[in-house]
Amino acid sequence: MAQLTQLVLGGQSAAWSSIGLSFRDGICSLGDVTLRLEPTLDPGLHSWGIRGCAAEGDIDGIPTIHDDDSVDATSDADSSIIDVLGVDHVVVFTSDLERTSREVSRVTGEPLKRVRDAGGGVRQGFHRLGTVIVEIVEQPQALRTALWGFVLTVDNLDDVAAHMGPDVLSPPRDAVQPGRRIAAFRSGVGLGTAVALITPESRRQ
Repeated sequence: MAQLTQLVLGGQSAAWSSIGLSFRDGICSLGDVTLRLEPTLDPGLHSWGIRGCAAEGDIDGIPTIHDDDSVDATSDADSSIIDVLGVDHVVVFTSDLERTSREVSRVTGEPLKRVRDAGGGVRQGFHRLGTVIVEIVEQPQALRTALWGFVLTVDNLDDVAAHMGPDVLSPPRDAVQPGRRIAAFRSGVGLGTAVALITPESRRQ
């Protein structure tokens, strides 16, 4: 099975430190996924690393690191602020859901699990890469296929929201996934990419 192992970010570490994620030598390990910060890159989510691919190459224009030499990770999150259990899902924007999904399947060997009509002409497709769900969101106006953001599973969402306040983290609300709640960091935090926090699947809060 193909496994998502790393996400490559651009920018500086200060904004990430403000939400409790510490980078050591540019690395922050969260469960079995590593965040790698490259200060020479513009802020944002630039590429991903995947272990166990079925084919070489990028995925529909998304820079893809074939990460077969990576090692398993342990969490570096500052548990006094945020108790990260792992990366729940990564969001990809595309103008063509079928095309991008075919490319994910071609490179990773992992099939499309389902397609959801999100309303308003928006469709979502889902693949699984190890413990992480890849959520492909079809946006007809998208100029290119790109990594848009990611969602972290946390064990203390209400505590984080109370600590950071609504100007930093949106108030928690019911997620699409039954029994789960989600909150997103405001763009003003300066992370350079969309990041949200979600409660675990087994937790009813």
